[in-house]
Amino acid sequence: MIYYTIKENYSIDNHNNPQQIDSTLNSVIIVGNKAGSTYIGDCLKWSYTQEGLRHFGLDGHHLQTAWFYKSMDKQVWNNLHKLCVTRDPYSRFLSCWTFGQKISEMHRTKNPKHIKYFYEIEPTYEEYRPIKLKTTLEDMTQKDWQESFEDFCIKFKEGEIEDGHAHPMWNEFGIMPHEEFIKVKLTELHNSKTFNDIFNEDGNQKIDDYRYEGRTLEDSKNPSEKYLPNWKDYYNDNTKEIVYNLYKKDFEILNYSEDFDDY
Repeated sequence: MIYYTIKENYSIDNHNNPQQIDSTLNSVIIVGNKAGSTYIGDCLKWSYTQEGLRHFGLDGHHLQTAWFYKSMDKQVWNNLHKLCVTRDPYSRFLSCWTFGQKISEMHRTKNPKHIKYFYEIEPTYEEYRPIKLKTTLEDMTQKDWQESFEDFCIKFKEGEIEDGHAHPMWNEFGIMPHEEFIKVKLTELHNSKTFNDIFNEDGNQKIDDYRYEGRTLEDSKNPSEKYLPNWKDYYNDNTKEIVYNLYKKDFEILNYSEDFDDY
């Protein structure tokens, strides 16, 4: 997802009505699916309801973002805050896998046999069954989880499974010069001066201080940790190699270590 933020200025006319007198692009924020895009969107929607601020988003498809970039006056582009919110490819791909097996709270009943999963409810997930259940989610061993994730990785690599959340992050840049973006890890987002500059003139007021009460960074944690102590426990040597090869360009552009033990 590509977010563009706009800062607007107003004057009050003789009837006490605000009249827009100026509007300037303020920033461009690139944030991939499963890399906190919902969280960032919620922050923007809340913060930019204040007077003088608003934002809009573009789908991350390279044709749309390329068109916008090519159409923009480069002097305007050069003066924008440019930020890319990242998440390491290993945990991000695992998050894509777990997304498909989430239990639908809307369809939960008191009878465990009636619990349904996203892939049993959403038409786009009818053939998407990332979890090979042994009995129940709670009864699966670490080996069961690893084999299930491995099955998903192999099918994804071979093109048997498609998931729009799992495309490489570098695709989000389209033809935009990625070297011009400040790249910030999702877990370090609130300490980013560039991110805070987007919301206020001097960057002295951090986004935490906006009393935002929507989705939090904690909500963006990998739900897989409900079943195994650490998200890394779902990986084996084969899945590490598959995911690294799928996202090799991401590791390079986003400056993430290829060594799994570094996470």
